[in-house]
Amino acid sequence: MILRWFVVMLLLTACGGGGNREVIENPYAEKMKLLSRNGVASMQKERWKIAESSFNRALLAAQLANDPALIARAWYNLGMLHVSAGELEKGTITLKRAESIALQHGLTVSQVRSQIALALLNQRRGIEAWKPETLPSKMPVDLHLSAARLAHLQGRYGVAHQEYGFVLRSAGDGRSGLLYRAEAHMGLALVAEERQDHQTAKKELELVLKMSREIGAPRLAAHALLLSAKLTRIEAEKQDDLQDALAIYTALKDLQGQSEVLHQLMHLAEDRGDGVELERLQMELDRVGERMMGDQKVGNSS
Repeated sequence: MILRWFVVMLLLTACGGGGNREVIENPYAEKMKLLSRNGVASMQKERWKIAESSFNRALLAAQLANDPALIARAWYNLGMLHVSAGELEKGTITLKRAESIALQHGLTVSQVRSQIALALLNQRRGIEAWKPETLPSKMPVDLHLSAARLAHLQGRYGVAHQEYGFVLRSAGDGRSGLLYRAEAHMGLALVAEERQDHQTAKKELELVLKMSREIGAPRLAAHALLLSAKLTRIEAEKQDDLQDALAIYTALKDLQGQSEVLHQLMHLAEDRGDGVELERLQMELDRVGERMMGDQKVGNSS
């Protein structure tokens, strides 16, 4: 269950005191931010070529703005794009470039952000990865969340618990802060499930589902429902959770999520010997598979 996080830069405006004064903005910096937002939107739709074009143009704009922080961010975005598209070697090279620029210019947060991304990538590739202890409290909350996921994947559950706990204590009360907290609860549920502590996992999932309804985080809710179905032994509850997850994934046009749920529903139909339902689900799964192949071709040709 791989969730993707990008931080979108906010456009800040200021007013001078004592009368109206023109706010001067670097047009290349603003162009970089706009192109980055466009790239993120294309990534969410898995339009890899379009996203790459946007991020490459964002990098050029950042270079014209002569802003090291924006340049490091642009390389980071390109690196995460390559990783998401399955181009792991290109992702490694690009993230290292982002890390190098951040180190050269003393951009500590950007440096740690790239280091964690590289460590997560190396962990995925089976390569020895960086194993940081808990991050300093001054680091942004989203980095603590990423550090928790890294420690979780590495089986360092003590560090993962500390970092998830930091997120729960420190995230703000706005929507983004509440989303970070919900994601931390999801992380704790996954840790508990891996440690066979199903009671704790279920309690954490209840919090995830409650918070996702409050803030409007349907994809996170679908992930929680999918894990909840895995944990329950009551077939009716398992069926309900999977159907609810499928409805959300379908509304989001998340084909990968739909495929995963349909496979689980097929296992249930097979267990109860429902051949008619099994055949129906197989046909639906085939249609989802065809759409996934079609989207992949469109993304590669864009």
